Amino acid sequence: MTSGGAAPVGGLRAAGKLLALLGLGGILATSWITATGVSARHDSWHAGALQGLAGPLTADGYRNALLVLGLCYLVVLACGIAGTLPRRPALVTVIVAQLLFALMAISPGQDLYTYLGFARLESIHGINPYEHGLIAARDDPLFELAAFRRTTTPYGPLFTLITIVVTPLPVAVATWTLKAILVSAMLGCLGMVWAIARELRQDATLAVAFVGLNPAILVYAVGKGHNDGLMMLPLLVAALLIVRGRDLAAGASAVLAVGVKVIAVIMLPLLLIASRKRRAIAVGGAAAGFVAIAISFAVFGVEPVHVLQNARRDQGLINRDTSLIGLFGRALGLPLRDVARDWGSVIFVAAYALVLVAAWRTPAEWIRWSSWAMVALLATSAAFFPWYLLWVLPLAAVSGSRLLQGAAIGLTATSIGVFTFS
Repeated sequence: MTSGGAAPVGGLRAAGKLLALLGLGGILATSWITATGVSARHDSWHAGALQGLAGPLTADGYRNALLVLGLCYLVVLACGIAGTLPRRPALVTVIVAQLLFALMAISPGQDLYTYLGFARLESIHGINPYEHGLIAARDDPLFELAAFRRTTTPYGPLFTLITIVVTPLPVAVATWTLKAILVSAMLGCLGMVWAIARELRQDATLAVAFVGLNPAILVYAVGKGHNDGLMMLPLLVAALLIVRGRDLAAGASAVLAVGVKVIAVIMLPLLLIASRKRRAIAVGGAAAGFVAIAISFAVFGVEPVHVLQNARRDQGLINRDTSLIGLFGRALGLPLRDVARDWGSVIFVAAYALVLVAAWRTPAEWIRWSSWAMVALLATSAAFFPWYLLWVLPLAAVSGSRLLQGAAIGLTATSIGVFTFS
């Protein structure tokens, strides 16, 4: 009886592995088609290394590719949950897919040009990007390529300083170098997810695939070169350090994330709750914060204190229908279009307070509550874009909560659907 029952089980596992390989192969094929097809739409240095390897991808072809990418992603996750996702092929697929989208063309209007434009204001033109917008240097070659031209930078001073490092390079080289830095940060995030999952005795391969093969992350966060990975990397480093009991260094690392994007500040109380040595994490954070503020003040003066206000201002300049609250209202036929703008902050503060209370009561579950804090931020934000999912996905991947992971997948489908198909 035992040997007779083993054959069907073995057959199911073999079928599951075959299905996983088909899903991984589908992701690789679709990644190639998308990255080369988008690159074929562009010429000059914007197209990058993939130019000429395929014909241009039409708008319908692009949407179909995203659908296939999403379906293959779900197949891979299902196989991972069933325990039939082979480790080496999965990790190779993650790395290759990330690199393909890293090489995808940088289209005019992408935020990557805006990042570099703000840095060039300071380093090339001697203009403080926290006081003036890109319009202050209309003759700069990046002015026409940037997404926002009249507003001051909403990004933290640490990110601006990192970006300044590449500005002495020719514009084309600086742009691709900055994208390489941002992609490297993304790969670093995946490395942290792997390490945290291993520390927590979870399936590290599935956790990495959950983040690294997510279509929103591949196409938008990596392909379009957004800086959210650079914010999440020090937060994930801090999470790993707390899991390992190195609280002093964890506090310092978390503060670095705030220097990239100020929204990372919502993680600081949760990390403090999670810490077994709260004085140590507070000292580490305070020391790093003091150094960062001193450097920022020396370079930019006091203007970076307005970055949170600047970030909310920029969201107000975007079509408010991109907020989850607005989308929910539209689906129900309710007039919720302006709720996120007028009441989003109030709703978030209330939800965040509940998360902090829950985390205080169950500090062992701090990763799960940190994930829900990020979900609350996305849900109440005046604008919600696919690359914002990087705030949630790495934490959800190691949270151990299928409900939270399901919510992250639902947010992925919503963001891609709205941003791509509407």
